[in-house]
Amino acid sequence: MVRFISRCEHLLLVAVVAWLSACSHGGTKRAGQSGGAVSAGGAVSAGGAVSAGGALSAGGSGTGGSFAGAGGAVGGRGAGGAGGKDAGPAYTSEGLACWEYIKTYCKRRDECRGVEDRRCLLSARHCPMLYFSEGSLRTTESLRDCAKSWADFDCEKLLRSLFPPCAGLLGTRAGGETCRFGSQCVSLACRTDGNPDGTCTRTVLPGEACSYMATCQVGQACVDSACVPAPAPTLESGYGPVGDVGAPCKSAANCKPGQFCELVDAAAANGRCAVLPEVGVTCGKNFQTFLYTGACDDASYCGARGICNELLPMGTDCSPADGMRRCAASSYCDWTSLKCEPVKPAGARCYGSLDYGRNDFSRVVFECDPSSGADCYCSSEGTDCDGKCLIPVDPGEACDFEWSYCSYGSKCVNGRCDYPRP
Repeated sequence: MVRFISRCEHLLLVAVVAWLSACSHGGTKRAGQSGGAVSAGGAVSAGGAVSAGGALSAGGSGTGGSFAGAGGAVGGRGAGGAGGKDAGPAYTSEGLACWEYIKTYCKRRDECRGVEDRRCLLSARHCPMLYFSEGSLRTTESLRDCAKSWADFDCEKLLRSLFPPCAGLLGTRAGGETCRFGSQCVSLACRTDGNPDGTCTRTVLPGEACSYMATCQVGQACVDSACVPAPAPTLESGYGPVGDVGAPCKSAANCKPGQFCELVDAAAANGRCAVLPEVGVTCGKNFQTFLYTGACDDASYCGARGICNELLPMGTDCSPADGMRRCAASSYCDWTSLKCEPVKPAGARCYGSLDYGRNDFSRVVFECDPSSGADCYCSSEGTDCDGKCLIPVDPGEACDFEWSYCSYGSKCVNGRCDYPRP
């Protein structure tokens, strides 16, 4: 299976932004685009750029590799941030130290950007080997201590792919040696191209020529094949601070929650952040023209006549005769009956579409009762699935109750979710 790396994983060890697609209701999913810069600071920047620095060390991706950098934000049951510098329980395993490190970085990155990005925590799927593979010099204690440095790390530095000194602990494998994760390499960068084993890049100095296998030092970015000081994130990257109403944007990823990127002029280079229209108002026009539905707030949907309509009550026909019809709270549009049906309790069968959420097999919660916290969980990969409504449990928490599953790639070990060595 090809491992897709998010910016979190790039900052977590720097990887390549996996994909980009924004939705009109404020939530965004992004993919890598062509032409990004490679920064040595440990973060994935615009356009599938890879930074060679070091907060989180993620697995390889089809277009790049893994860096030891940092990583995102919304957790499942009991997730959330790591609190203050002295917060957090005493972790006794490599896997949970790895999880705490990623969670703390992701929380701080979200604070700096002003928006949550749940994909960041997906870097934890590679724990504990992300930081504890042969060639890495990290220990459980050093990783836990370093996690504390992210709790209040300077936002300007973080968004420029810089990181605390402890996050730049170099690996021992030289350029050209085999690797799976950036933490194994002296350069903190491992190129895998979707293969199980990759190759450590070599590090080049500021001003020198850089390339796919020659990465810049921390604080530098590869721009026009030369190492230069890492620039601030751009609109195209989708990883800078989000803007308020009226701010320029390329997608909803550039705007605050409850806003969308509005198309003002088809010939314009940028859209502008705008409040999502409510019931009775003309649907908003998305700057990203591939989003074929008009933009409306979460309490409405865009009807065929271009007006935001009220969500449909239980038992109502929800066939797409009047735009992309949406059901009201506590109900979902059943794909067989095409009627708004009651949401299902934990343990019930469900059918969902792929969601880059708590792990590879977590789906959009179309059918499951949100009050229970359940996801439509599938036991196999695929764009769509037949699954079961299960409650996600975060790493470190008890996993011995019915209708639950360990999230973010963790497994139930001795009664709690953890990351055992493979």
